[in-house]
Amino acid sequence: MIKQINKSFMGVIHALLFTVSVLLFIVFSTQLSSADADNFKKQLTRKEMKQAAVDLFSVKCGIPREELEKSEYSYQFDVDEGLWTVWIERFAVMREGHWTVNENPHVIAFDSKGTIVYWMAHSGFKFRELDPDYINMGTEAVPLKTDAQEEDILAKVRSDLYTQYKVKDADAYSFQTKFMRNDCFTIPVWIVYIYDREGRFCWKAAYSYRGDLFSLVTAEQDFLNYAARNESFLATLSSEDVMNTRELIRSIGFRSSATREFDVPDSQAEEWMKIWIPKYREWLRDHPYSKDERMEKFIDFYPQFAHCGE
Repeated sequence: MIKQINKSFMGVIHALLFTVSVLLFIVFSTQLSSADADNFKKQLTRKEMKQAAVDLFSVKCGIPREELEKSEYSYQFDVDEGLWTVWIERFAVMREGHWTVNENPHVIAFDSKGTIVYWMAHSGFKFRELDPDYINMGTEAVPLKTDAQEEDILAKVRSDLYTQYKVKDADAYSFQTKFMRNDCFTIPVWIVYIYDREGRFCWKAAYSYRGDLFSLVTAEQDFLNYAARNESFLATLSSEDVMNTRELIRSIGFRSSATREFDVPDSQAEEWMKIWIPKYREWLRDHPYSKDERMEKFIDFYPQFAHCGE
């Protein structure tokens, strides 16, 4: 009996010792990570991080250094990830020949060694490579017969090289092209890489499936534009039609709930759909990659009008 009590007592002691050891380990680890974080914070100064941001974005975005120097910066340290994140929130950029204030933040993140972990500029994507290989980042696609073809794109890039960089003898350069879907762009694009006679990478360009130029920049730069123009059907509607569209959106919301108090009558929906669906079908023929989610929802909720305009 006494031996059993002793064994039980020793078991409790061992359990307590183990628990204390675990607690001490957690406290020690927390203090250590906190100390590491403090050391990390001391290793990188805000002046050094700002200088690195200026160095990067003056090249990537072609922004004058003096503009970046006087821009607004904010700094954040993430203890969990062990990263310093620097945000450049407002600075002047040249757009379509005019200086304007950029409202989209450019971001750069550093690890404990001061190495750039990722950066983000015009695309809104976090790039871990300093020089993303756009032509190999997405999925190759086959252009439709109505899309710009390779010969169209090559003619355009030769013309744009002269317009932007005064390159008179474009035939002295070689061109690598690929039609592809790339997550940085909302529609399929043509990516073009341009090399000189020695095989040096000189410029890169991005064109929409229609052949519209997104951006033509030097090899080390980031594309300055990723947004497709004229690819929103609702943007083509009148302000009155947009108001009616909002009513339909609310109607769809009520149809999916128990309440139908503010539901749009089918007669009114039919009247609108007979006008909009044919316009949408016609617009979609010229914009095959830009289905409008809201219009598709309307068709789903009012299937009796789905074939209008076909």
